[in-house]
Amino acid sequence: MAFHLLQNRDIKVKLLTSAWGSGKTLIALSYALEQVHKGTYSKLVFVRNNIVVADTNDIGFLPGDMRDKMSIWGAPLADHLGGQEMLDQLIDDDIIEIYPLSHMRGRSIVNSIVLCDECENMNDKLVTFLMSRIEKDSEIIFCGDVAQIDHRKFEKNNGIKAMLEHLAGDPLFGTVKLLKSERGPVAALCDKIR
Repeated sequence: MAFHLLQNRDIKVKLLTSAWGSGKTLIALSYALEQVHKGTYSKLVFVRNNIVVADTNDIGFLPGDMRDKMSIWGAPLADHLGGQEMLDQLIDDDIIEIYPLSHMRGRSIVNSIVLCDECENMNDKLVTFLMSRIEKDSEIIFCGDVAQIDHRKFEKNNGIKAMLEHLAGDPLFGTVKLLKSERGPVAALCDKIR
């Protein structure tokens, strides 16, 4: 069902939800890169809210330019692409652009596919802010899990919940919930703790 949703060109806003390790990001990334490779879109724009994990401390200001600063948020892409070298090559070739949500104001995303990961850490205003950047020749995929919200402010006003409540039934919106962890037996043990 997830592959069917992703491949439906009429649906421009796609939401994949699930627990950890189900393959949301991997599936969305594979689809997006295939579309860029086919020439359907010119590039993949990877976006996420730069929220640190709950009950941890921020590592402070990172040195370097924006690419250096965003490399920490691009690590999930590198994991799925076989390493940092491959991700760096795709960035150098302008196939992937990693961009912080905090700096999307004023942008218009043209002829691109946007992958917004960890969207459980977004409220309805952030979701609409990002969606409002999408031009008619682009599409956006949100991936997230409401069980992994990192800050209380996203519990009451959550972007995933807002999309499900307000966009359900709209022909431009589709969602699929993946049910099984595919990461491995250790990740599957987390279901016993939660």
